[in-house]
Amino acid sequence: MTPAEIESYKCCFDLFDEQKTGFVDFHHLKTILKVCGRDPSEADDLLKELNSDSDKMNFRDFLVILNTLENRIRGGA
Repeated sequence: MTPAEIESYKCCFDLFDEQKTGFVDFHHLKTILKVCGRDPSEADDLLKELNSDSDKMNFRDFLVILNTLENRIRGGA
């Protein structure tokens, strides 16, 4: 990801971090992806695979999710 892409994703993420805690609920992931210009259905399988004890993600987690989705697209999976 380029610095410009990361900054754009951060702006999208921050829209949903209404409390300014640095965390966003996972149930917002599909909406955030849509705001970022991604297909929200990309997250369906990934959300099922996430074995998180938390229902929240921070920005770093979000970037990992985006990177995972991008790798799946490149890999054809």
